[in-house]
Amino acid sequence: MAYARNAATPGQVGRRSARPAKRATTLLLVEDEPSVRRTVRLMLESGGFNVIAAASGADALAALAGSASPVQALVTDLNMPGMSGFDLVSHLLERGPAMDLPVLFISGQPAPLPAHWPATVPRRFLAKPFTLAQLLAEVQAILPLRLAQQSLP
Repeated sequence: MAYARNAATPGQVGRRSARPAKRATTLLLVEDEPSVRRTVRLMLESGGFNVIAAASGADALAALAGSASPVQALVTDLNMPGMSGFDLVSHLLERGPAMDLPVLFISGQPAPLPAHWPATVPRRFLAKPFTLAQLLAEVQAILPLRLAQQSLP
């Protein structure tokens, strides 16, 4: 599996780091490939995050509607059948300012980020395969931007 390079395997994730007793930050992970989704979810959970995992853009929209905890950031694959990561973000933006989530796009294929991107939506790109450290660093880089947005009047 591509993600095992320089990263913990799913069986090692729980052993490499103790999980915090309380997880305050919830991420929405959208990835159509089941093995990648499972591995990335475990990587994020090992970093102390709550993770809502979805297999498609449509599943992600449904998960957001049914989520009991607020989502602070979106980690999404760019190229998915049906609804791309860009399309998912567009759907979220249509729902209003509360859905202006920071976005970490992940993809095995380079894809340019849209030139006309809303200034209120921080975004970053991480190429697959990536290590646990790279993934957690990118998520940590976008989270303060969401917290700053939430504190604005």
